Amino acid sequence: MVRYLVELAYRYYMCLGYSVRIAVPIPYTKRVGGVEKKFYQFIDVLALKSDEAIVAECRDFRNVKKVRDSLARLCKLFELALKALEPELCGRVRKLILIVEDRDLSKIEPYRKLLDSRGISVLKLSEIIPVLIECSLREEEYRKARGEGDLILAVIRAIHRYYTSILR
Repeated sequence: MVRYLVELAYRYYMCLGYSVRIAVPIPYTKRVGGVEKKFYQFIDVLALKSDEAIVAECRDFRNVKKVRDSLARLCKLFELALKALEPELCGRVRKLILIVEDRDLSKIEPYRKLLDSRGISVLKLSEIIPVLIECSLREEEYRKARGEGDLILAVIRAIHRYYTSILR
């Protein structure tokens, strides 16, 4: 989990009108010493609308030496998640999303066919930021009389105002 990406993804999907949960536990069993034991892996983001479900994982590939192995584990996690979340996802269009910083695209590009074959789309940070800026400015209008609202969106607003004033 890349915490800052998870926080930004959480707000991104909220801004798009989804009901969002983070760190969603996904149970699985494993045989340990001849006994079946229950363990958990966690999906970073689960975003739900009435007709759509998004399961998203945020990853950083900066220090990953075996990117293919890491992506293969990601594919298995998505499979586990879809199976475990089936009752919640019932009847919804399912989208699997890998969220990365733009600098990691060159590392995963050679394995794009693997991701495509499993139905996994890639969402770049550069696609998330403009939506968050727009959303934060929209929220600022709502919050003028009632305080700051979401802290992260308030920080994004402040950074946006700062850079906009510098570029003028």
